[in-house]
Amino acid sequence: MTTTNSEYRKRIAEAICIALEPLPDVLAGWEGGSAAFGALDDYSDVDLNFLVADDVSFDVLYAHAERSLATVSPIVASHSAPPGRYYKLKDVGEFLLVDLCFYRANGPEHNLEVERHGQPLPLFDKGEWLRPRFVDERAQATTTA
Repeated sequence: MTTTNSEYRKRIAEAICIALEPLPDVLAGWEGGSAAFGALDDYSDVDLNFLVADDVSFDVLYAHAERSLATVSPIVASHSAPPGRYYKLKDVGEFLLVDLCFYRANGPEHNLEVERHGQPLPLFDKGEWLRPRFVDERAQATTTA
């Protein structure tokens, strides 16, 4: 029986959440990208985002996530490009990449603005961190003028 992209997407998100949600420094997780816009197709990657404490090591978090991700499929390639790390898995097909990003709780950007990043799909939220935000167009106009 062949596993579909949809099934792999679910398994990937579940595996990473199992690794990260119990950690006290991981505050919330959500899926973004095509899923947040309701536009998934066979070429969509898995965009997983996590809000974390300001002082936690990203390397430690990536190590937890990578061990868990490898239970779904061996990692054959990875590439770091802030704000995230991107993974190619052996068993999931050519186009289903994993985009894993961590954002600091007090950082300037969380990629939660609905107009820019779609409606975040919560994976877990330990404290109402995932309230959708909307772009303040007046404030934006005054800072760019």
